[in-house]
Amino acid sequence: MKYDEVVLAVVWNLLFAFMHMADYDLLLKFMVVGDAGVGKSSLLVRFADGTFVDNYLCTIGVDFRIRRMFLDGRHLKVNVWDLSGNPRFSLNALARAAYSGIKGVLVIFDMTDRETYNNVLHWIEEVRPRRDQEMCMILIGNKADLSHRRVVSYEEAASLAQRMDMKYLETSVKTQQNVELAFETLAQEVMRQYFPRRRDDVKQRESCFCLGGATGSMATSRMLVIGA
Repeated sequence: MKYDEVVLAVVWNLLFAFMHMADYDLLLKFMVVGDAGVGKSSLLVRFADGTFVDNYLCTIGVDFRIRRMFLDGRHLKVNVWDLSGNPRFSLNALARAAYSGIKGVLVIFDMTDRETYNNVLHWIEEVRPRRDQEMCMILIGNKADLSHRRVVSYEEAASLAQRMDMKYLETSVKTQQNVELAFETLAQEVMRQYFPRRRDDVKQRESCFCLGGATGSMATSRMLVIGA
């Protein structure tokens, strides 16, 4: 390949990357954790794809979904990882890789299953050693549509969340209750920590691709990666 062809290829790759990064302001990496069967995968599919799948197969290892959102005047690209509730997967190499860069966590239990609630502290401690001071977590009580079968009261779960310095929401994948709100709330908490908006701040943070030194600025992207 000739020299000018190499330069052209480099320029094209940079332009291509810029075009794909410039269409969102923030890239957020989240994770959902909790016991097997609490509805983590179903919650994630409902959020990302807008569909409800009953009897969703349990995740083996990790899975992930991507969803774009517009929140508080910013275009977000949300990458959500689903960690298997099977304990033998929680500490394997794949799980450890999935934890890398996580800035927000949904800790989920099934409000009709006391054991999954009792294991909430386990999942919080599973995440805490891997998180920095600014990682945000919220507690989710899932299967709110089965309120007639609930064994964990709202007050009990909300009290636990308060003690752990977390917000608490109840969701239903089946009826879509609070599914969107759960991820919006987590995104807002993360943005408040990492990307505070000052009253006089009307500009996005910028990152630049430069060719040819300081005077060769080629393009400017508004993208900020949170949890890369």
